Amino acid sequence: MQRCVDAGAQLPVNAIVTAGPSIDPTSVTAGTNTQVVRYVPHTQILSSATLVITHAGAGTTMAALGHGVPLLCTPMGRDQFFNAEQVQTLGAGRMLLPDADSDAIALAAKDILADSRFAAEAKRMADAIGGYGGAARAAVALEALA
Repeated sequence: MQRCVDAGAQLPVNAIVTAGPSIDPTSVTAGTNTQVVRYVPHTQILSSATLVITHAGAGTTMAALGHGVPLLCTPMGRDQFFNAEQVQTLGAGRMLLPDADSDAIALAAKDILADSRFAAEAKRMADAIGGYGGAARAAVALEALA
């Protein structure tokens, strides 16, 4: 996380970093353009986000794509490598290996922010995800199966 925060300090952005339940936000050294918090609901910040840097967990990956926000994925385990590879294959972001240093993360983030194709593909994914109809449509489909 510290490498991602250090990368953010190199970017011309205002960054919000969610530390989650396992990391004390005060243990992360952040630049003046970065706020580190334990948690913020995705819906409160993704509508104004231009990039999400994530370990590529399913929840954050789908939330970002659902809002049309490109991703920079640094997977660490479980399903994260698969998710990150899919994001990259779709053209909605890039994947870096978990040992990428802050300079590599910053460079990849700058590339994504500068190349409109990433945002366009993320938006295309948002349109597709939006067409699924969400939980209400899923409930109707499940009831029809019962």
